[in-house]
Amino acid sequence: MADSTFFWGCARTYKIGIGVAATSWNEVSQKRKAKAENRTSAIAKKIKRNAGRIKQSNKTRGFFAVMRIMQKTDWIGWNEADSKYWNDRDWLGKSRPWK
Repeated sequence: MADSTFFWGCARTYKIGIGVAATSWNEVSQKRKAKAENRTSAIAKKIKRNAGRIKQSNKTRGFFAVMRIMQKTDWIGWNEADSKYWNDRDWLGKSRPWK
């Protein structure tokens, strides 16, 4: 998982990983296009099968826990909008965004 995606709440990312050695899709050989299509279909099946059952990573949960502690202690001096946002969602209590 790329580091920047966990901040956006992406529990899992997928990649195909096929080298095409071309600057446009029209230049890609039919053999490589077929290979890409097969891999894309396989990944789509995985996504459909796991829809709604993917859990947040430990990294995301840990980051949330650190931010929660910082919100609770208010040692950074959060602005009023942040505090209201966290309180309205009860994230300082037992509620979590992924539940």
